[in-house]
Amino acid sequence: MLFELNARESVRFAVSRLRGAALTWWLDELSSAERAAISDSPALVTALRGRFQHATTAYTARQQLDKLQQGSRGVNEYIADFQRIVAQIGLPSLGEDNALFAFERGLRSNLAEKLREHGVRTLREAIAMAARVGSLQQAGAAQGRAAAVNQMDVGSDDSASRLDRMEAVLNAMASRSTDGMGAKTQTHHGYTQQRESQRGGHGRGGFRPRATPEVPGVPEHVVRQRWDAQQCIRCGSGEHVARACPNATSAFGQGK
Repeated sequence: MLFELNARESVRFAVSRLRGAALTWWLDELSSAERAAISDSPALVTALRGRFQHATTAYTARQQLDKLQQGSRGVNEYIADFQRIVAQIGLPSLGEDNALFAFERGLRSNLAEKLREHGVRTLREAIAMAARVGSLQQAGAAQGRAAAVNQMDVGSDDSASRLDRMEAVLNAMASRSTDGMGAKTQTHHGYTQQRESQRGGHGRGGFRPRATPEVPGVPEHVVRQRWDAQQCIRCGSGEHVARACPNATSAFGQGK
């Protein structure tokens, strides 16, 4: 189990984990004085990068640092990108003053001005203050937006007026729809009543009168049954109508 190590102990622990070419570099390529000059972990990281990192990697990282800007991003996202690029270059190689200048240059102007007002002197102080001030600014902006939305939804006369107008339009549309359906229903109902008043039921060849005709010698209910069945009301045949009935003589008791 590891406990907190001082600078020299952290270097010794890191060296104990070296393998392959890195271990050969430490044991064979470095002199005793060069090994003694690596007094802490950052110095060891810088030495390793200087020996094994491709030259174009540091060059590319410097180009990225020159172009790095916070823009519309949150301050914590900008800090993460800055620290990643500086780690590729190596802070000792870049220099404290150069790193501080690059960090402030990439910040948004209002945030960089806050750092200059407080007179920060180290990169660590600049990062800590930028994170704190940027978070406060973001929280204030979020509260301002929420307050504006609440005011618009609750306290704005214009919003209330728009809601009233919208409700009136919807009510009018619903009323027109209901009235149209009612008028259509009434028209259909009136037409149905008119047709029903004109008809007394179906017979052969069209509408029949309301009253059932009287046929001598034939009971009224039989006449009605034949009429409804579209049969001859005189003899009950379904092949002819009453006025062409061949049995007219027997049905009415009359001769031709």
